[in-house]
Amino acid sequence: MKQSDQATKSYIGLTMTGILLAASACVSGPPENATPVGPERVGVYPLAGIDKIVLELPAGAANIVRGASGQLSMALEIACASSDDSCRELAGKVVLEERRSEGQLTVGPSTQSRFAYRNAQTDYRIEVPDDIPLQVTFGYGELNVHHV
Repeated sequence: MKQSDQATKSYIGLTMTGILLAASACVSGPPENATPVGPERVGVYPLAGIDKIVLELPAGAANIVRGASGQLSMALEIACASSDDSCRELAGKVVLEERRSEGQLTVGPSTQSRFAYRNAQTDYRIEVPDDIPLQVTFGYGELNVHHV
């Protein structure tokens, strides 16, 4: 295998769609008085026939581990700090969805549920294989990528 092929396989494309804001309401680490809302959203996605993975993460804290796994797994936990029910109601609408097209797998919260990120803490735990190119579209918060 040529060195350029090897570099392509370990490529991580990070597209920043916003400014990383440490002072945002959706930054890393749950607020002290935050309460998890509903069950953790979990998705496991087989990668047969997939040549590229795209993660669409609008906001929050995202920890991505690149390793030898043969699948993509994503867990999303949402916590609300406010005492009113509006955060919980909005967070209840957040769902993970996948789209597959021409060898590309795109995963993230559904477009309809993205407005639910106000006044909430969102924490993603994601595992992806390191032999498939990865592109991350990230709004704001804290993004960490580790190789194992």
